[in-house]
Amino acid sequence: MKHAGAAAPDLWLRALYWLGPPLFCAGLYRYGMLSWFQADDFAWLSLHQRIQNFTDFWTLLFEPMAQGTIRPLSERAFFLACYHWFGLNALPYRLAVFATQWLNLALLGWIVTRITGSRAAGFWAALLWTANSALVTSMAWTSAYNQVLCATFLLAALACWMQYLETGRRRWYWCQAAAFVAGFGALEINVVYPALAAAYVVLLRPRAKWYAGLLRLAPLVILSVGYFAWHSKVAPTGTAGPYALHLDASIFRSLGIYLRWAVVPSEWDGMARPRWIAMASLAIFGILIIWLALRRSPLRPVAWFAAAWFGITITPVLPLRDHVTDYYLTLPVMGLAMLLGALMAAHPKLAAAPVALYLAMMLPAASVGTRWYADRSQHVRTLVLGVMRGREQHPGQAILLDGVDDELYSTAIAHSAFQSVGVPEVYLTPNALHQIQAPGNLLSVATFALPAGPALRGLATEQIVVYRAGPEEMQRGRLRNITSIYEQTARERLTDEVPERVDVGNRLDGYLVGPGWYEREDDHRWMSARGTVRVGYRGGDPGAKLELTGWCPVEQVRSGALHMKMYVNGIEAGEESFSQPELPFHRLVEIPGAARVQGSME
Repeated sequence: MKHAGAAAPDLWLRALYWLGPPLFCAGLYRYGMLSWFQADDFAWLSLHQRIQNFTDFWTLLFEPMAQGTIRPLSERAFFLACYHWFGLNALPYRLAVFATQWLNLALLGWIVTRITGSRAAGFWAALLWTANSALVTSMAWTSAYNQVLCATFLLAALACWMQYLETGRRRWYWCQAAAFVAGFGALEINVVYPALAAAYVVLLRPRAKWYAGLLRLAPLVILSVGYFAWHSKVAPTGTAGPYALHLDASIFRSLGIYLRWAVVPSEWDGMARPRWIAMASLAIFGILIIWLALRRSPLRPVAWFAAAWFGITITPVLPLRDHVTDYYLTLPVMGLAMLLGALMAAHPKLAAAPVALYLAMMLPAASVGTRWYADRSQHVRTLVLGVMRGREQHPGQAILLDGVDDELYSTAIAHSAFQSVGVPEVYLTPNALHQIQAPGNLLSVATFALPAGPALRGLATEQIVVYRAGPEEMQRGRLRNITSIYEQTARERLTDEVPERVDVGNRLDGYLVGPGWYEREDDHRWMSARGTVRVGYRGGDPGAKLELTGWCPVEQVRSGALHMKMYVNGIEAGEESFSQPELPFHRLVEIPGAARVQGSME
């Protein structure tokens, strides 16, 4: 019978084992708990606007979106459910992310404990995974929840697989299969799970049990191959852009970058730290890992499994030559954490220096990176909620935003933040065209900037209210109404000319819409058999084309193809046919030479 005093230390150690890593995670990424929405979050927040019935809901869950991805659990269902219950209160979303990650830490600790036979190894593995700065994006940006949830399914499936192999109980096999299948709803990288399970069998199980274990993985391999084939068919990978696959030598360059970032924060150079420290760290960890992998010791199989985990989970993103980003390491660096955790438990004196170096580099980067995400998101919060308040105070007026900087544009405006929260008719001031430098992968500033002509007319008729949203307002946490000040100087700075971009659904562009159009319905108009619109033309570019964007719903082509002829200043410019609905359609029209009249076109 144990003495009560002897049981107390064991109780404290158990509490530290289970609670230590989650508490460390909560402390290190505490600012991530306070992050608001930003960038891609707004695309997911707007999903509820597309649901009218159950069919819409089901389609929305599984149709390809965002670079052809299909993630019904980590993106669609997660944001739909949270928005339904909590709206724009970001805290519950963030709590869900942290709770999921805390579960991941428990699973990782349990797995490493079973692999090594040491609770200390499991504890350190969970702690060191948490410390890696590659987790910053996943812990501070809600759209990166797919990484966190995928980790849950991979770890849960592996834990069940280990239980099945040790107990022979089939329920564990089916629990593994359920976690594996669910993982496809989180992230496409889940497809590699059978390889992870096979690596566990080959590297950590007796040779006599290899055949039986690998044979039982065959159904999962078939599922992975089937999923890959289905996904490739319904959402084929693009051949251009940052998400295009490049199966060439660039893979090795990407691998080199990821190996460096696994032990040296990606922000290291930007933190103005000595480069030699990064090089020394790479050398130390490289030598240590190779030594552990080659040295005959109980850690050798663990080292090989850790390396296999890293290699298997990083492989799917290596062909993304033009989109190398540190948060893709969220899953792979678990392998490094497993190895360092096992080393800390088995040889604490040997591991102390490398682990101390690892923590000294990673912890500041993780803290600074998380704070940066949180601060940036709070600026977005100030902007979006400020615009919502402005709409409440001026319900009949459009809103112009002045002073928006590049970062705020990239994290809110370019992602249609206001449409996502149900606030239409929000524009940038005309001078934004010259003040904001938008990245090439985002919508152009012209998409959101109100041209000078409509702006001047809207101000004159009191259809517009202007708010200042510059860095000073972001720091104060409140937008500033500058309508009267802006109006006083607008006529001196702006020219009332026909804009080169006209939106027939925009009431401020209404004076440019000619005969043949029906009255506005919310943010659009329907065209009759013939419609005209005035568009500005500045000349100077002989290759200039007219871009047409619109909607052709199924009702328009139900009885046959729809034909559209286009005329520019009375001269025929071409014809287009629509045999299928296009929501939306985009067409480029050659401008006839005789129609190139300086000033405007009709």
